[in-house]
Amino acid sequence: MISKDELKRQINEIRDKLEIEWRTLDQIFEKVKNKHIEIDEFKSRRDEFNQLVKTRISDALDKQKERDKLQESTRPKREVIKNLRLNIKEYAKHISELKDIRDGKHREAKGSRVGLKDNIAGSLTTLLNLELSLKDEITLFNMIFSSQERYQAKIQADDIHNQIQELYDALKQTERQVDEEEANINKIFQESQILHNESISKFKDKDDARENSNSLHQQVLSGYKEIKELRFQADEVKRTVTSLKNQLDDLHKKLRASDRKRKEMAHQEKLDTAKQKLKGEKKMDLNELRLLIESGTLKK
Repeated sequence: MISKDELKRQINEIRDKLEIEWRTLDQIFEKVKNKHIEIDEFKSRRDEFNQLVKTRISDALDKQKERDKLQESTRPKREVIKNLRLNIKEYAKHISELKDIRDGKHREAKGSRVGLKDNIAGSLTTLLNLELSLKDEITLFNMIFSSQERYQAKIQADDIHNQIQELYDALKQTERQVDEEEANINKIFQESQILHNESISKFKDKDDARENSNSLHQQVLSGYKEIKELRFQADEVKRTVTSLKNQLDDLHKKLRASDRKRKEMAHQEKLDTAKQKLKGEKKMDLNELRLLIESGTLKK
């Protein structure tokens, strides 16, 4: 019979595998979502080219001037981003330094606030309420002082952690500012690219635009093909998950059966012991008498 510890080991192993499969499934679904976003972008650009097939742009030179003006407007924004990234670097450096200090304090503390506080309180209670030898009192005092030092180290570690969190929040805020500025720049570049496309469309015929449209359409189709493959992978993972869950259920059943078997064996062992005492007319406790009565060996 498989031991209880082995069954638990197998159960934990299956759970670990399930966790990996769930993460894999999440990753696949994230890829599917991102692929849909990418396809939507391709569709949007494809539709723009289709529109170019129907229309011609008569103000190509004006559009180019507008495009250049837009691109020039990104110069101060890029300078802002440069300065923000320097701030991020400083935040990251400071955070790293504080983390080293905090981790050192954690190593000094070797425990949680609650645990250390309880240790101090318990030691003080023992010291105040029990009659101890001088040696034990000294030992207890040393333990209290040590716990207090560790408790203070833990408080310092927590304070430093709060500083780190504040710096991290500032860093994330700065990163969001960078993202916003970059988004603005990207938006400007997208607008300038549209202007550029509009300017050159005057000198190209609709077949050229159609070629671009077809290329994007192929990427859309390719994207849907990838999504189909990803969904197939997801189905494979789901089947694996189902199989692992079935294995887990079987192991749980075996574990419960193993527990029942052990209880039955323990019960039988106690009953056998009671019977031996009965034969030898030895003194039995109430539980042993109850077992003999329940088994029918003794009559009430």
